[in-house]
Amino acid sequence: MNKLPWKRYLLHALGEVVLIVIGLLIALSLNSAVEERKWRKKEKTFLEDFQKALLLEIHDIQENREAMIEWSASIGVIDTFLQSDRPYHDTLDQHFRNLANFVFFIPTSRPKFEELKSLGFDLISDPEIRQQMLAYYELHVPYIYEYEGQADLAREDLRAYYLDHFSGWAYYGARPDDVEFIRQDKRFQHLVEQQAYFWKTLEYVYQDTGIKARELHDAICEKMEIC
Repeated sequence: MNKLPWKRYLLHALGEVVLIVIGLLIALSLNSAVEERKWRKKEKTFLEDFQKALLLEIHDIQENREAMIEWSASIGVIDTFLQSDRPYHDTLDQHFRNLANFVFFIPTSRPKFEELKSLGFDLISDPEIRQQMLAYYELHVPYIYEYEGQADLAREDLRAYYLDHFSGWAYYGARPDDVEFIRQDKRFQHLVEQQAYFWKTLEYVYQDTGIKARELHDAICEKMEIC
């Protein structure tokens, strides 16, 4: 007869343990859900700011590409003029200015990417978006820096030439001091060809990077519904 109360006590104790465990699991689950909601809210705020910065970046890339197209056209005008015997015309000042002009990429979204690196890439819940971000910043953007750097070095060669043989520089109309001299000068022809190469290359690089930036923006808009 003494065994029955003992069994009841044991069952009661086990029941209490089970209830405590269930309570703990519920509390952990609720806490996890709260933390997840906080994390997703943080993700949403981050992506909203990132999208705004990325749109500015896309606009900058497009403007740079349009400049490359315009300046490449100016090189075509200059090349045609140099191979002719036509007299110099004032309108050529603008084209010689474009030949020596420059642009540079403004990575407005880069600070947000650096912020993401410090927060942890797991903040972005969609793995494909994470991969697109990494590819954009680690593969595509570096090409812009690389070719802009090379173009800037080439531009310094041209700048030195302009100081010796031109009046004016990139910000103003540039005019050759001696038209016949630059027509015959192989060095100047080489510098023009060099600029033509970099303008065309940068046009392609800006176009390709702009496409990748737009794809990233649109993917976030479509998958995360943050536009």
